[in-house]
Amino acid sequence: MSIKVILEKSIRRFAADPDGLQKLVGITIGAVAAVVGVLNILTYLQLPGYSLLKAALDWSVLSIALTGTFGFVSAFWKAPIARWAQIFVFLLTAALSSVTVNTGGNLSSGIFLIFGLILINEYGLGRLSMWIGAIFIVLINPAALIIGYSKYSPSFVIQAMLPIIGAIVLIILFGGVLLRHEFRHRQDRDLLESRVKERTAELEVAL
Repeated sequence: MSIKVILEKSIRRFAADPDGLQKLVGITIGAVAAVVGVLNILTYLQLPGYSLLKAALDWSVLSIALTGTFGFVSAFWKAPIARWAQIFVFLLTAALSSVTVNTGGNLSSGIFLIFGLILINEYGLGRLSMWIGAIFIVLINPAALIIGYSKYSPSFVIQAMLPIIGAIVLIILFGGVLLRHEFRHRQDRDLLESRVKERTAELEVAL
């Protein structure tokens, strides 16, 4: 069996699974956390006075381990709260990346924020999730960026404005694409429902 056939079967299975995205996101969070945790332990072992046990019990390693455990659990926990939790992992990571920003061209917070918005759109958790996403875009993430850049000189902040503006433009464009996708999806759904009602009415008349 060729790699192409295996990939095609995997893609079909993923597309047919209603919980496929949730599983993919959860497993990815867990796997990335495991790799980062191991790298952090190896880094600590290079420092004097750190044993394997001390490195493994460091708060940064433990927090990553908890995140990884959550990722694997959320992948197979078929409940809305698991999807909500996955969304908040990305939104809160975006805010934390903004608060701890250390370079003018650091757009990692924007990447996490955009992926959180993707999950909000794909999971379809209702209007509340849309409002939460909007609050993070308009209030929380900009406030976190202000806090993150407040410790630098004005000249550094001015130089950092260009990538920030670029990130804002990307988020606005992505939001427009999401709204267009959602609008077309609702149109298709309404059209399908109307056709089903028409056919049902025709059958009732015929019977």
